Amino acid sequence: FTKVAFGRSHKYKVALGHRIHWLITVPRRIIVNLCLEKASAQDFNFTIILTENFLQRHNIKVAYHIGDKGFSDDKTREYLFKKYGIVCVYPIKENATFPDNFNEHGWPLCHKGYPLKRKGSDYARKRTQYYCDRQCFENANVSSFCEHFISSKIQGYTFYTFFNDGLGKFGPVPQKSIRFKKLYNTRVFTEQINSLA
Repeated sequence: FTKVAFGRSHKYKVALGHRIHWLITVPRRIIVNLCLEKASAQDFNFTIILTENFLQRHNIKVAYHIGDKGFSDDKTREYLFKKYGIVCVYPIKENATFPDNFNEHGWPLCHKGYPLKRKGSDYARKRTQYYCDRQCFENANVSSFCEHFISSKIQGYTFYTFFNDGLGKFGPVPQKSIRFKKLYNTRVFTEQINSLA
């Protein structure tokens, strides 16, 4: 999505005028749908409308919906994922909180506080698997007390996050993953190109 604001200028932080919301394909940057709405309307209100109108007209499989923080809404993520299998790639908001066994960026940690490695997502079971790659090996004191380090398993400690606990925080594309960065960079590049145009 990208947008342009027009209307009379304003002194205060009150959105006046209107905005055009575009649904754009990446990486080819083709505008496939758009709508004109008041500038004061929330961005995520148009996510489902634009996406569903496009899907009704075209029999195309859509894998991801990429948007900025304005689209970061758990209800939208859940609706598009359950109905169409679309994974929403939006940054999570700064005030998001995680359980004790996660770091401040939302990455799961082992019992000793080391970040786990992501193995992959199981869409049938709606969960993502993380495992210990024995980073505590460098510290002999820590490794001697970790039962997973001396285990015969190749991966050591295994941990799962479940989509149902929140697609934004525990979904298949975590914000600090390489896949998220690559997908989100396509949105930024597309928006820059269209803003220049």
